[in-house]
Amino acid sequence: MAKRIANLKKNMKKLLLASSSPRRQEILRKLGISFEVIKPECDENYPKNIRGAKIPVYLAEKKILSILESKKERNDYLIAADTVVIFKGRVMGKPSDRNEAFRFLKQMQGKTHLVVTGLSFYSPKTNYIEKTFAKTKVTFRKLSDGEINWYLGTDEWKDAAGGYKIQEKGAFLVKKICGSYSNVVGLPISELYDILFSHGFMSEA
Repeated sequence: MAKRIANLKKNMKKLLLASSSPRRQEILRKLGISFEVIKPECDENYPKNIRGAKIPVYLAEKKILSILESKKERNDYLIAADTVVIFKGRVMGKPSDRNEAFRFLKQMQGKTHLVVTGLSFYSPKTNYIEKTFAKTKVTFRKLSDGEINWYLGTDEWKDAAGGYKIQEKGAFLVKKICGSYSNVVGLPISELYDILFSHGFMSEA
């Protein structure tokens, strides 16, 4: 897949990433996709009747809509994503402080949780927002309070759904994953690839 994407740069159009996440930016760079960052001006609240996997999809679309509302012209392709951790039916977003991050990791240690990333893409050709999502099961090792506190001392829990970052030191928390690794990082590559091609953002040379 990476080789095929590398051959598509010639026909790429302008893409705006509605996210300030360095993780999502790094994934796009590694894929060789040219983009510019634009920060969405919206909060991460959602209606109470929206649950589970629908939450990150709703929030990703909300980011796109906030950008569209702020732009006089809609000539650019837009991509946005949002990631949540779901454990026993409860959504674990970004911890508000270290104590909450400890509770998240303590609850999930030795058990399996679900990571869901919602993806939204706007095409100026169709004036339409397409939405999709990816799910990955992540199983944590059994962790002592000392191990959890050591990890929290790295500060990786900050600005991370569920209180950890699998692509950094948080990898030691994980026993196994079932599904897309890039989804856990914050941007599912397979779903991204499919949505860009289906809207003609990239075409083969």
